[in-house]
Amino acid sequence: MQWHQMDWLILVDSLNLLKVAAVPYTVLIDEKGIVRSINPSQEEFEAFVDSVSSPHDERDDAINALPGSPGLEKLKLRASMRQTAEAWGAYADSLFLWGGDLRLDECIHAYQMASSNAPDDGWLHFRMGVAHRSFFDLNQSNSKDFTKAIKSWQTALELDPNQYIWRRRIQQYGPRLDKPYSFYDWVNQARKEITARGEKPFPLRVEPGGAEFAYPAEKNTDSIKKLSEPDPGGRVFRDILPAIQIESTIVSATDASKKALRIHLRLQPNVAHAFHWNNEAEPLTVWLKSSKGWGPERVFLQFPNPPLVTDQSPRSLEFEIVQHTGENSHELKGYALYNICEEINGTCLYRRQDFTIQLTQP
Repeated sequence: MQWHQMDWLILVDSLNLLKVAAVPYTVLIDEKGIVRSINPSQEEFEAFVDSVSSPHDERDDAINALPGSPGLEKLKLRASMRQTAEAWGAYADSLFLWGGDLRLDECIHAYQMASSNAPDDGWLHFRMGVAHRSFFDLNQSNSKDFTKAIKSWQTALELDPNQYIWRRRIQQYGPRLDKPYSFYDWVNQARKEITARGEKPFPLRVEPGGAEFAYPAEKNTDSIKKLSEPDPGGRVFRDILPAIQIESTIVSATDASKKALRIHLRLQPNVAHAFHWNNEAEPLTVWLKSSKGWGPERVFLQFPNPPLVTDQSPRSLEFEIVQHTGENSHELKGYALYNICEEINGTCLYRRQDFTIQLTQP
């Protein structure tokens, strides 16, 4: 909106309540709330704009016309009494739209109740995935909800493989072999042009990740560093507690013939024991070795140290692997090397944590 200097009201249908199967989708609604046209031609659009133009500020009218919050407690009682997919789904939708961030966990539970009553309803699985991803974006503490979001969207797409938007949602976070385009390459262009005209770009609640900036590729061309193994002898002391929690989310291609995976790693300091990153030493390094039949065989990743001396923010790394043979399953073994400190003025340590990611054929 800032980039294109859009000063009008914008409504976002995150749950796809319109049940749109593809975009763009244009609905012309006049000042009385009557739908005048769906996906109009240019001529129809121009005629519509001319017919509804008025001298007063329409934005104020639009804002004042927004409906109030529904009775969430009444919807909850209705769902509890009826125990139907329709009742639980309506309650979940309303919680997502009107319940606020603090009720997202309750919203997810309501979607779970709805889908348990209608396991073949792809829309419930899709919307539950949206709620899981929103909850993940809210706290950023671990990737469990991100993983659950991907699984929910995959289930929805399996139920309706022709649903364009569900497929695109998975591809947004998936491997380059499965991407139709770069989903958020325009963000950098927007920020550049906003800055050039003397403005400061508005911050985003959630920064796009590497998969969202990545361009499609006919073969795996991710710029993965292939360097020598950082601790081949395993001499670095192991992080037993652990001080860093490592989680992974695996996104496979929506086209089964494209045997590629994009793996999202997330490393989070164990705040329960007051650990934090030490940014004055070597940066976080991850070394991985995939099983036979998958490439690249070795992956070297690093997360540059931020300017802060210490911090507790989670760190995300992404990479892709491609299957070269027909093996049904495999695993990815690796380890992370990092510098951490205990408490505020506690001991700073250099530690290694070994991990294994169990993967199945995409």
